[in-house]
Amino acid sequence: MPRIAFSPKAIKSRIDDFVVAQNLAKRILSTAMHNQRLRIHQLEQYQREILSDEREHAEQLRREAATHQSNDPSTEVLTDYECQSEGYPHSSSINPLKSCATHTN
Repeated sequence: MPRIAFSPKAIKSRIDDFVVAQNLAKRILSTAMHNQRLRIHQLEQYQREILSDEREHAEQLRREAATHQSNDPSTEVLTDYECQSEGYPHSSSINPLKSCATHTN
């Protein structure tokens, strides 16, 4: 994809193709368009940095969780399945009278 020049002079010369006279308005408009493009570029860069930081943080959490899980076999993997605990010891070891058979619909 070719790089498009967004300098105020380049924008003004492009506006000159469509608008006759009104040089002050064209200068103001080209400067405003250039500044808006810079703000959009800065926002996109900031969002990419935030996303990158979030990905790094999530990867670090996954590594820590994997290390913790391999070191502590008494904990379970977090699940959404019925009758399974969420990172805690088996519920049957806490309350032996409670079983998964009682949780079925």
